[in-house]
This record gives sequence, structure tokens and C-alpha cells, in this order.
Amino acid sequence: MRYLIAILFALIGAVLAIVFLSGPIANWVALQFSYESSDDAETVNQVAFIVVNLLGLIAGWVVGWALGGRLERPQEPL
Repeated sequence: MRYLIAILFALIGAVLAIVFLSGPIANWVALQFSYESSDDAETVNQVAFIVVNLLGLIAGWVVGWALGGRLERPQEPL
């Protein structure tokens, strides 16, 4: 059950990161550098977008894992 809760929270964390954080943070990061071509700017924007999404996924997993550990019943010894 702990894994299921962690997976659900990871998905929720990723969706929240995609909707609220990734776009503005990726744009901000891309504006911090100067580029020779527009392809370079787009690459930095895409990498920042993916990194923020990954961090949201990991944060959701950690929260779900911790919450799932609290909700899990202690197992009785055999």
C-alpha cells in the first residue's frame, strides 16, 4: 500500500509542477543566459522544464512515501 500511495502522490506532484511551476521557472532560467541561436534558448528552456517536472515528481514521491509509512499497519511477526 505504501508504494501505491507514493506513486499517486508522485503523479500529483508532477501534475502540480507541470501546471504551476515548470513554465514560469523554465522561462526565468532561459532568460538568465545569452544565446547565439534560438535553438540554444529553446534547449535550455526545455531542460529546465523537464528538471522542474522531475523535482515535482520526486517531491511527490517523498511525501507519499512518508505518508504511506504512517498509514501502514505494523506487521506482526510470524
